[in-house]
This record gives sequence, C-alpha cells and structure tokens, in this order.
Amino acid sequence: MGWSLSLSFFALVYFILCSVYLLLGVSRRSQWQKASLKCLPIGSLLLLAVWTSQLEHQPSRGDTTSEQHVTEGRGETIRLLLLGLGLSIAGDALLVFRGTLGLLGVLSFSVAQCVYIALFGLTLERVAEQSFLGLLSGLGVFSLSLLILLVFSWRFSTVLKSGEHGMRRRFIGLVMPIALAYFVLISLMLWSSILQLQQAFNLLNVLGAVGGLLFYVSDILIAAGAIWQLRVLLHGRILVMTTYFGAQLLITISVVAT
Repeated sequence: MGWSLSLSFFALVYFILCSVYLLLGVSRRSQWQKASLKCLPIGSLLLLAVWTSQLEHQPSRGDTTSEQHVTEGRGETIRLLLLGLGLSIAGDALLVFRGTLGLLGVLSFSVAQCVYIALFGLTLERVAEQSFLGLLSGLGVFSLSLLILLVFSWRFSTVLKSGEHGMRRRFIGLVMPIALAYFVLISLMLWSSILQLQQAFNLLNVLGAVGGLLFYVSDILIAAGAIWQLRVLLHGRILVMTTYFGAQLLITISVVAT
C-alpha cells in the first residue's frame, strides 16, 4: 500500500507540473523560463526513478541467489531509465533554442532513443530469434514509417521549391541526415516496445508499448507541424507535449512498478 501511495503521489506531482507547463510554459516568450518549466515534469520522473533505484539497493535478509540476479537485472533497467530520462531533459531544454542548440537537442533525444531501445531489450540476437509474429510487427512499424517519410519528403520538397520556410540549403543538408537517423531510431524504439508484449503480455508491458506509441506519435506531430506549420491547439505544442508527457510517464511506470 505504501508503494502504491508513493507512486500515486509522484503521478499527481507529474500531472501538476505538466499542467503548469501546458498552461504557462507553452506561451512564454522567455526561452529560459520555457526551458525550465518544460524540464520540470521529466525531472520529477527522474526523481521517482532515483528513489526506486535506492529502494532496489537496500539489502534484504534471506534473499536467494536467483532473487539477487533479478535485483541486479532490475538495477540495470532502472539505470537505463535514469539515463534515458536525463538525456530527455537535456533534449527538452536544448530544443527550446534554435539553430545549433536545437540540433544538439535532436542528438540528445537520438541517444535517448538508443537507451530506450536497450531498456525494452531489443538486441541483434533477439531480432534473429523473433517469431513470424514479431517480424510481422516490425514490418508493420517500418512500413508505416516509410509511408510517413515519403509523405513528409514530398511535402518538404514542395516547401523548398516554393520558398515558404526560407531555410538555408546548407542548414537543410545538416538537418536531414540527423532527422532521418532519428526517424529510424524512433521506429526501432516503437518496435522494441511492442516486442515486449510478445515476451510477456501483462499490464506493465502494455503501458510500455503504449508509451512507445505515444512517443512515436509525438515526434510525428513535431515533424508534421514543422513542415505543414499546423496550427492546432496553440500551434500544435499542446498536442505534441501531451503525447510526449504521457509517453514518458507510461514508460517510467512500466519500469519502476515492476
């Protein structure tokens, strides 16, 4: 009961911090204020993961060897979560700023996606051992990603020809490879979260898979907003951040509540 109450408390704090950013931070003109408010929700998840890590390291009497191995595995998973959340916080702060700092934010999130892929347990050996259903789910994810990429590429080429964005071609040449690499990583992350369900279909793995899907949707919305300049719910930022905050919360709960 104590653990459930603690988790509920962290979830409530997270909801309040997310609401504060969505109500006040999105419209802030000061980049530093916006970056600070934006990082607070994920910072609270980081504290939750740190607290869980401390609980995991508390020795218990009578632990068997198998139980110690499970604890060590859990510790590794929580460390990956801590790293992923830390990189996400860095990415959140850097993406508020334009230019080079924004690109560093994308790179930070790229590394975070690699960490989440490892957190969900995707390895080359696991890919080689996948069943037909697992490979089929991967085919579905990457087919969807390819379709979205083709639509984005068509729209982006149209924008460049019309000169709507006024981007420098040199800057575009730097951004495109990074964006494509990130698109592959976010697709791998989504697939790895889905594969967890095949390994063990339970509530926590479902939460992790839904979190992976929301992360994927959030990034697609960012790309769509940048290319089409969508104006949905405060320039689309509320929709993007709602799906993003939901993704990070569900991924975190799927790990710490195990």
